[in-house]
Amino acid sequence: MWEFLWPLLSGARLVMARPEGHKDAKYLSDLIQRQQVTTLHFVPSMLQLFVEEKESEAVEVCGG
Repeated sequence: MWEFLWPLLSGARLVMARPEGHKDAKYLSDLIQRQQVTTLHFVPSMLQLFVEEKESEAVEVCGG
């Protein structure tokens, strides 16, 4: 739940992927670039899939 509230409470804009969009790294990469996303939150398994996709090379990703 904090993933939704934190950006809104700090005055940021929240961008959410379409339903099932988290399964398509190309779609996510395009969405990130189109919406000029500067901060991402991925669970580790999703981050791994995203990083492995060739299309995501243009997006700098950092996870902890």
